[in-house]
Amino acid sequence: MQGLTPREREVIALVSLGRTNKEIASELLISARTVHRHVDGILRKTGCGNRTEAARYALEHGIAAAPANR
Repeated sequence: MQGLTPREREVIALVSLGRTNKEIASELLISARTVHRHVDGILRKTGCGNRTEAARYALEHGIAAAPANR
């Protein structure tokens, strides 16, 4: 998984569900700025150009989250 940290795997799983940085921050109890830094690291490590590509990467590598009833 290109050396993603456990937290980056959590973040990319939520990105794959279409969550915003603010929503991810609320769910993981971290700041939106921290989420932004994690997303930057994910994009760099995976070679993805944007969140949509990262979501696809998560699906292809089995780290996408299953949709939950909200």
